[in-house]
Amino acid sequence: MSQPRRSTLTAPAGPTPFKIFPIAQQLSLEEVVLPSNTGPSNAASNPANNAAASIRAATSSLFRVGQSTSSVSTPNPASSPTPPTTASSAPAALSSGAQHTVKSSVEAVQLCGNNVFIGTSEGYVLHYALELEEADSDREDKGDVQRKIPLKRFLGMGRKAVDDILAVPTESKLVALCDSSLTFYDMDTLQPVSSIQRISGVMSFCGDRLLHSPMRFCVGKRRVLSVMLMGDTVTSEKEIPMPDGALILQRVGSIVCAADTGSYKIINLNTAETIPLFSYDRAAFRPTLTCIGETGEFLVVTAGNQAQSALGVFVSSSGDPVKGTLQWPMVPKSIAYHFPYIAALLRNNTIHIHNIFSQDLVQIIKLPSNAEPRYLVEASFELDVPAGNESRNPGTVRLVVACREMLLGLKMSSLDFQVNELLEAKKVERAVTLAEDIVQAQQMDNDGGAGRLKLQKLYQRAGFLYLQETLFEEALRVFKKGQLDPRALLCLFPAYSSPADFTSITDQDLLLLIQGVGSIHKIVDTHFNTEYPNADSDTLESFRVALIANAKDVLVKYLEFARDGPIGMGRKEEIDATLLRIHADDDLKSLYTLLDSNHHIRLEDGEAILSEAKRYHALSLLYQKQGLISQCLDMWMKLASGEVADPDFGGTPQIVGYLSTVQDDDIIWKYAKALLKLDAPQGIRIFTTATDEARFKTDDVISYLQQHHPDSVSAYYEHLIYQKGVEDEERHTSLAMIYTDRVLDLSTEMKVAAQDSEFKALDARRTFQSFISSLADKTGDKLANARNKLMRFLNHSDKISLMPVKSKLEAVPTLYAEHAILLGKLGEHEAALRILVTDMRDFMGAEIYCSSTIPTSLTVKRSSPIPLLVNTPNTSPTRDQDNKRLSRVSMLSTTGPESDVARRTLLFQLFTMYVKDEKKDELADEILRLLGVYGGDFDAVQVLKWIPDHWSLNMLVPFISASSRRSIHVRREVTAMKALARGENLKVNNEYVDIHLETPAMRISPASPSSNCAKCRLPINDSPPVFCRYLQMPDEIFHLHCRVGNVENGSGMTRSRRVSEIR
Repeated sequence: MSQPRRSTLTAPAGPTPFKIFPIAQQLSLEEVVLPSNTGPSNAASNPANNAAASIRAATSSLFRVGQSTSSVSTPNPASSPTPPTTASSAPAALSSGAQHTVKSSVEAVQLCGNNVFIGTSEGYVLHYALELEEADSDREDKGDVQRKIPLKRFLGMGRKAVDDILAVPTESKLVALCDSSLTFYDMDTLQPVSSIQRISGVMSFCGDRLLHSPMRFCVGKRRVLSVMLMGDTVTSEKEIPMPDGALILQRVGSIVCAADTGSYKIINLNTAETIPLFSYDRAAFRPTLTCIGETGEFLVVTAGNQAQSALGVFVSSSGDPVKGTLQWPMVPKSIAYHFPYIAALLRNNTIHIHNIFSQDLVQIIKLPSNAEPRYLVEASFELDVPAGNESRNPGTVRLVVACREMLLGLKMSSLDFQVNELLEAKKVERAVTLAEDIVQAQQMDNDGGAGRLKLQKLYQRAGFLYLQETLFEEALRVFKKGQLDPRALLCLFPAYSSPADFTSITDQDLLLLIQGVGSIHKIVDTHFNTEYPNADSDTLESFRVALIANAKDVLVKYLEFARDGPIGMGRKEEIDATLLRIHADDDLKSLYTLLDSNHHIRLEDGEAILSEAKRYHALSLLYQKQGLISQCLDMWMKLASGEVADPDFGGTPQIVGYLSTVQDDDIIWKYAKALLKLDAPQGIRIFTTATDEARFKTDDVISYLQQHHPDSVSAYYEHLIYQKGVEDEERHTSLAMIYTDRVLDLSTEMKVAAQDSEFKALDARRTFQSFISSLADKTGDKLANARNKLMRFLNHSDKISLMPVKSKLEAVPTLYAEHAILLGKLGEHEAALRILVTDMRDFMGAEIYCSSTIPTSLTVKRSSPIPLLVNTPNTSPTRDQDNKRLSRVSMLSTTGPESDVARRTLLFQLFTMYVKDEKKDELADEILRLLGVYGGDFDAVQVLKWIPDHWSLNMLVPFISASSRRSIHVRREVTAMKALARGENLKVNNEYVDIHLETPAMRISPASPSSNCAKCRLPINDSPPVFCRYLQMPDEIFHLHCRVGNVENGSGMTRSRRVSEIR
């Protein structure tokens, strides 16, 4: 169980639920006592004497209902009329010398509607009938409480105090506890009920809070709890053992809460089960408890943690703690319940009022110093008090403060009045909480909807009060609970409402609330004028903007709440239109969220609002949401062309993406043509997206592009080849020719020469193609970009028809790189290398060419050719990095005897070109590096023949040393392999001899069936015959090829797999 909540010890300021209501004050109860020589028996035998004497109840000074002070002033006794007496109550005529009077006090009280029953300390029961005058009466004392002549009854048990009284209106009986005996009387005449016998030995008793007829009640005796039923007679239903008796009893239905001599307990009368709660120290305080309505809950008082303090614990019918706890600074003398409050009478002459739901202390009532309050009593039936002269609100009295010589009532205003009073005092949260607690407890929604409607109106009123205090979030919370008509909230925002919103509201109470609040601007201005009268204008303006933004946020949240709830039924179009107008001002994210949702915006409203706000992209989304494809695309084309502007528009890619979802081919072609004019690359995407390309024939697209947008044909070809993987020679050749034409169009002798010169001037080692690619990326040079595309495609594709491309390129012979690629593709490797070395001075490109290019005449055709010119990073690599990279390229090349010969041939051709070059001395570093990286592919003797005589031998030491090491390694490797082969051959010969020795001889005759193969059953006709035998099958022979497919598994066959050839 969670930690219970405790009540506060300080009452809040503001309206209070209870006010003192004087029922009777200064009850001077003087009993005339007979002289001592007149025995009690004489008095008891005389009915007139049983009435004892007179009761001079000076209750004439009774106060008006409207008195609202917390203390009651003492009236003038002389002005009080002396009540007339009846024959039954008149005292006997005795001389003044033979009698004396005894002061009596109030010991028990019971209020039952307009009837008050008082039990005195001298054994009397008094009955007062109260009359309350309405405030609109013509009497001068209108609003006063008038009493009738009281009836009284002496209980006849000596001068014993009446301990308790219970009025049972359902049976018209009065039950009195006096001298441990229960006696029963007629409630109207106070005459004893002859049919019901006195019950003796009673410690306490209680009636059932659930009124029934006959009435059920419990009687607590010293050792037993008696369950009884009272109608015309009293019958006992059952008895439950209670060893420690019962000092206090409270019953609700079949549940009894009792306090014995040391503890509280719950008793289930149906099952006779007793549930102990907790103990208490009887020496410290008297146990106190009360029922909480008819729910089966009880409140019991126990000592608190601090000295002299006390706690009130709520327990359920099963004995479990519920709600929270109440706290008092001292142990209460008495507690009582009046929904939804608990009143506790303390010893300092104060009454503390707590709310049972929040456990908050809501009021402290100070009683008159001379009141001498003794305990609180809950009425059997409430006393209805009309409005008086000084009080405009009626109320009820359920709680009576029994004082020594006066009776005070606690008049509680109606719950509706309390809520309204709190609202008028701007205690909005308290009012809302109180109303919610009332509805929850009383289930007011079961009264045909009136209670629910009342609570909704309260929520609405509370929301407008919160708005006036600029507490917007709190207002939103209660508006949602109150199901406020969204038009009412819109009326506070003139920018988003119309006069029709106000006039269409039929609830007059709601109209008054709207008029009382005004507009949101008035609310904010009034707030600042009240709270910040001396603030500067700039500060006020910034605060004002922030508050209005907060208020607008509340409006949006409530409209979103209303559109999804029952209050939005039939108003969704107006609500969504208003939301659209609000979001179009400054909240684009919410605007697009609304348009993407299942909204109810009318097209004409949306067009007017969004056009006025210049939210053209949002308008296009509205068209799109409503399936207006052409209108949506028209708006996007206007945005793409710049006819109208909206920064949220996603550009032409958004148009392409949307067209991919359109099913109408005519619409696609229409806007594809328009888009190709605006943005050709994006226009091409219409035909290349995965969802659309199957809908268009490739030839049709190419034909249209060639006719109307020739510059876009290459993009379409690129998609076909690079994305779809088309390997059609015609497509590849067409794209190569487009690239070639573009290069030729951009090429001039000066531009090409400038690129060659810039490349040759570079210090860093790199390929020409990587240089061109970097030039295109950094400078955006069109010629460099065109050459880069052409070279890459020529390297990538092996489906190109090369001769048409070569023929075109011959127009510009200085395009060396392109010519070299084509020559390599055509198998003219020496010519390609010569261009790379002599014309381009692209030494790294030449080396990569040799190491990665395999002549097609020497090798099988590859599905994915290795690039002829490999790009290198833009950064300048070191010599060691170059050597390692070229070694990796060589290792990645296709291997095999033929490819090795081809690679060595190309490398040697490159070497000879270097040494034959006119500037071979300048190429010494390149030659030595080539020999160092690919030394294993060169014959050292042939290399030394080509080395110039004037070169130093020290330059060749690394190459010669590496070649020598490789030669020695190869020689040693060959020797080792020969030795291994010789050993293997010797092993096989030994096994062959063993097989011959173990296998018996077998004669083979061509005509004999035994000369047939055991597997295929064909004769072995070889001359000389060649066959094989297995040790496990010595009588069978096999062809050698049959043996290959007849190898059994198992360890026993291991040796037999060695085959002998028998000739």
